[in-house]
Amino acid sequence: MTLLGNVQHCDVNGVLQRAQIFLNCSLTESFCIAILEAACCGCLVVATRVGGVPEVGQPRNGFKMSLDIISKPRVSIGIPSA
Repeated sequence: MTLLGNVQHCDVNGVLQRAQIFLNCSLTESFCIAILEAACCGCLVVATRVGGVPEVGQPRNGFKMSLDIISKPRVSIGIPSA
């Protein structure tokens, strides 16, 4: 896993094209633009069910939703507990 921090807008497409998973841990979300961009680049999207995410992130579209990703991230994204 690589945490990139702030990515310049002109570099976002390239970063998402190289990614396999896009993790969005937002407590609030309105339009889900970053989630849609990641999905369009072929990323598996793991996101919290907040705001408009459930409307755009239907499982039939390849999205995995989790209510517990903030409180139990290891369980929600399938990482074995230590």
